[in-house]
Formats: sequence, structure tokens, C-alpha cells
Amino acid sequence: MGDEFTVYTNPAVDHFFVKFDQESIEQFLFIIDMNGKVLREISIAEAEVMGAGIIKVERLSLESSVYFISTTEGKAQKLVLQ
Repeated sequence: MGDEFTVYTNPAVDHFFVKFDQESIEQFLFIIDMNGKVLREISIAEAEVMGAGIIKVERLSLESSVYFISTTEGKAQKLVLQ
């Protein structure tokens, strides 16, 4: 069973954070566009850790749009990039 998570600051500009509510068993996060295409796969083990259960994700080359941040378990949160 996967854990719940929160995506913030939303809308985001240069980067955003993902906070897991409990100790996470998730291995990857996926950034998915509105057409369902996976644009980026992020290894949580290799992510920039900002605190207990919090990782920082850089925008990099993502266009201004609406995306979904999904876990390995298939839970998703909407993200708006400006």
C-alpha cells in the first residue's frame, strides 16, 4: 500500500516539492502530461532531499502547463507550472 503525498508550491515556477505523509515506500515519481505521456521518471532515492519525507523537483525543460505527479502506486496530484 502506497503513502499519501502532497505537491506544493502549486502553481510552481522553477521547482516544486513533494512531501510524503508517512515514511514512503515509493521508489519513483512520474511527471505526466495531460495526454497521459510520462515526461520524466524521478528516482526518490536519488532526489534532492529537503527534510523528513520532502524532496525537491526542478522544473528543467517542462513547459508552462498542467501536469500530474504520480507515484509508483498510481496515486496522483495535479501540478500547474507557470
